[in-house]
Amino acid sequence: MIGNTEGSCIESSKMKKFNKNPDSLLSTAYQKLDARINESFKKEASEWTITDSLVYICKGYKEKFGFNFTLSYKDSPSTSPEYKLCKRLWMMLEANKNDGVLVKEYIDYFYKNYSGKTHFVSIGALAHNKRIAAFRKYKDVISRPTKATPLPEKFLAITTQYEETSYIKTYGDLAFLKQAMLEEDEPPEAFRLMFSGLKRQGLKTGLLDEVI
Repeated sequence: MIGNTEGSCIESSKMKKFNKNPDSLLSTAYQKLDARINESFKKEASEWTITDSLVYICKGYKEKFGFNFTLSYKDSPSTSPEYKLCKRLWMMLEANKNDGVLVKEYIDYFYKNYSGKTHFVSIGALAHNKRIAAFRKYKDVISRPTKATPLPEKFLAITTQYEETSYIKTYGDLAFLKQAMLEEDEPPEAFRLMFSGLKRQGLKTGLLDEVI
């Protein structure tokens, strides 16, 4: 995590009022962007825009390497190379507009696992197929249920429809029942109906073979 974060927020005091520097060579838009990078702010990641993710990357960069990321200051912030690379990153992660939770998770993952001998000089380092593939694999592993993992409500709504399966509360219960069904020539109809209902609700039964 970058800075003092909690949940999907960037925790800190409210950003100070922006004061334009008339002597700066930067445009007002870039001055505002720099101010956001250098001042702490608080915003739910679920409400992030592409610019918010750029700010978060720059903050993480300074925390990781001890100095600021060098922006190109080309065009405007919303058409700059850095913005376009952040937009590409969102697309590669298949993150929806104003839904930056996944983007924040990836940025935190990237900095935690970055092992380059030197600092990177382009945000393209984040928009990298192999790194994103590794992140997806990591997400898949940590989200894999265990025997004790409770079933979500949408699955419980199915298992409780039948008296014979009303006891099923965890992924372990489901995995045990699936194995037992494979050993029976004629599994009870309630079992078959339950699994059909679970599949319609999105259960991937192959996942039960991996429950540990």
